[in-house]
Amino acid sequence: MSRKTNRAHHQRSSLINKPELKKFDIDTSKLLSFSFAHLDTSQGNTPDGLAKNNSDLIKTFFERLRDYSRLTFNEAKSKVFRVYGSFPPPDKTDFNRPTHVPIDACWVSFHLQGEPRIICHIIRSVLFIVFIDCDHKFWKSKKRNT
Repeated sequence: MSRKTNRAHHQRSSLINKPELKKFDIDTSKLLSFSFAHLDTSQGNTPDGLAKNNSDLIKTFFERLRDYSRLTFNEAKSKVFRVYGSFPPPDKTDFNRPTHVPIDACWVSFHLQGEPRIICHIIRSVLFIVFIDCDHKFWKSKKRNT
């Protein structure tokens, strides 16, 4: 594992080990499933917009859902998920927490390809897709190594 990859893995895996993340109701041993019940199309990008801008992203999106459905939460967090825990503070996001999402939700994201991300919250082993974030505005951070 390269130094950069090892550092990224350590940062990602250390997120879920923070004491405040242990309070979330996550079944780490069951295979993941996905729900669109909490999708908020009033913020971020819509599925229609995603399809119009890049039809390959829709294909990639469903391939990711299929592939990640074969993983447990522990496998996904160590390989592909970014686990945030709580909703980002207002100075770090352009999004507002939807009122239909539990206030104590555990927030997770994964990349499609390049910048676009899918933002979810997790209950037990179900990832509720909430936002499609093509512009990296859910948890804004400074670009590194550019």
